[in-house]
Amino acid sequence: MGMAIVSTMSLSVLFIISCASPEPQKTVDQNADSTRKALDAQERGDTAP
Repeated sequence: MGMAIVSTMSLSVLFIISCASPEPQKTVDQNADSTRKALDAQERGDTAP
């Protein structure tokens, strides 16, 4: 029973740490940046970058 509690707590902590990492935000920023550039190019009549 004690091992199950330790495993559950460890998984919870690891999940929280992985969600708090700055990498997902970086990915979202990159995607938003590429979308913005594509929209700008489309408004100008250029081909998408």
